[in-house]
Amino acid sequence: MSEVQARGPISVGEATRPLTANRPGLSGREARVEAERLGTSMDYTREEVYTREEKRKAWEKVASMTLYHNDAMVERWNKEIDTYLVYAGLFSAVLTAFNVQSYILLQPAVPDPSLAVLQQMSAQLASFSINAPFINSTQRSSSDRSNTDFSPPVPRWAVWLNALWFSSLILSLSSASIGILVKQWLSESTSDSFGTSREVTRRRKYRLDSLVLWRVEDIIDIIPVLLQGAVALFLAGLLVLLWNLHHCVATVSAILIALLAIFTISTTILPLFNPRCAYVSPPTRYLYKIWEPKRFAYWTCVSITSGCRITTRFFSRGHQNCLTNAHLRGCDLCESTPHLL
Repeated sequence: MSEVQARGPISVGEATRPLTANRPGLSGREARVEAERLGTSMDYTREEVYTREEKRKAWEKVASMTLYHNDAMVERWNKEIDTYLVYAGLFSAVLTAFNVQSYILLQPAVPDPSLAVLQQMSAQLASFSINAPFINSTQRSSSDRSNTDFSPPVPRWAVWLNALWFSSLILSLSSASIGILVKQWLSESTSDSFGTSREVTRRRKYRLDSLVLWRVEDIIDIIPVLLQGAVALFLAGLLVLLWNLHHCVATVSAILIALLAIFTISTTILPLFNPRCAYVSPPTRYLYKIWEPKRFAYWTCVSITSGCRITTRFFSRGHQNCLTNAHLRGCDLCESTPHLL
């Protein structure tokens, strides 16, 4: 009898290589039932049992893979957010310089006191009439005129200009605020997660699953969408300003902005029609969720069904009130159509 046979078979409850390779997770009883069904033997030798050293190496390998995947994903998100924050900071600084000059257009024009005095003196000199031996002036005093003076209205284009530029500034600052919040979340998720022990690996995996479950990546994708919206609003306000200053400069600027808009829109929607297109961006992924036929059809059906249900409830409730009034007030119309309920 050989040395391997002398060791004898292992117990049913022990994990073996053939079973764990084919059907992982089977208990001892389930393994025996499966072996009887397949007509195989459960007499595996003890050399086929995983040793503690092998289990330790396997666990270290799993822990290192989890650590690499978690660190790689968090590092990629941090670098992406850093790029967005730099762009948002520079754009907000430039936009603030424009807003400082544009908000003055919303304030009423304050007349220059020296200019007002000169205008008053000129008007009085022009209104002198000589009737010997008197010299009369028909011009009213400045105190009387001040009561009738009124500020000119704010131009409509100035209102649109400030609305667009301040909205752009708000979107830019909002993207920076969201980026800072997400960086805090990522920093908190990676704290106290050093090493490859079982406790640390389980904690790291739990936090990684939480980031995926709460769609942190989708929140990060909102940041470039906000920045692109801020740029679009700024360029629109710039065109409003230029059209009221010089039409030639405004025309050249409009052509350049139109080319940029065509390029941006084309590269954003092109992956929706060609799956092999590499121009995939966060706005493209959001559009794909709406563009997906099954999801679009589901949203459409749900919207139609909800609208019909709300409409039916509204008219049913109204007709029920009308029938109630019919018994009280004798409404012939409601009494003649009770079958509509």
